Amino acid sequence: MCRLLANLNAVKAKYDQSRGRLEQAEYRRTAFLSGLSNA
Repeated sequence: MCRLLANLNAVKAKYDQSRGRLEQAEYRRTAFLSGLSNA
């Protein structure tokens, strides 16, 4: 049971990390596009 929880935590950490990268990329893309429309 403990091992299962540890695995779940590892998977969740990986998921949060990749989601954070996606959100960052999305934010940069949005900032880039808004910069273009402002120019």
